[in-house]
This record gives sequence, C-alpha cells and structure tokens, in this order.
Amino acid sequence: MLNFVIEANDLQPRRAIQRFKTELGGLKGRRIALLGMTFKAGTDDLREAPSAVIAARLLAESAEVHCWAGPGTCSRLRRRHGAPGVRRPSWRWP
Repeated sequence: MLNFVIEANDLQPRRAIQRFKTELGGLKGRRIALLGMTFKAGTDDLREAPSAVIAARLLAESAEVHCWAGPGTCSRLRRRHGAPGVRRPSWRWP
C-alpha cells in the first residue's frame, strides 16, 4: 500500500503540467509563477520539493518560470537546471 501512495504522489507534478498545458493551450512562452517553492518559509530548502520538479518540467516545455520563495531559491533553481528562464517576479506579494 505504501508503494502505491508513493507512486501516486510522484505522479502529481506530471498531472499538474498536463493540466497547465490543457488550460493554457500549451506552455511555450507562457509566464508562470510558482508561489511557496520551499518546504518551510524563510528557507531555501528544495530537497525533494515537488515545486522544483514542476519548475524543471515547465522549463523543459519552454515556459518562463517566476518563483516566489525564500532568499536564494530562484538562483538555486537557475544553477540546478541551467535555466535563465527562472527569475524572481518584479511584483510584490502582499
């Protein structure tokens, strides 16, 4: 049973990407914001974070990814995925 739960959780990022594709009519050139990228507020911990998997898949589909997270998180994603398309948004979150 535990294996089934792990497998179901691992499929969630793929489902999210498919939903984005369906709702937006494709991802190429789309600007997408990911809010709350890390596990804990005020950190840059992305270990096994589903948000990092989603960001990587969005970048693979040529989307422009904006992330809102702890200090250094967006630059860490850029380094990890060699992705200049990851940037911190210029707008302020309330």
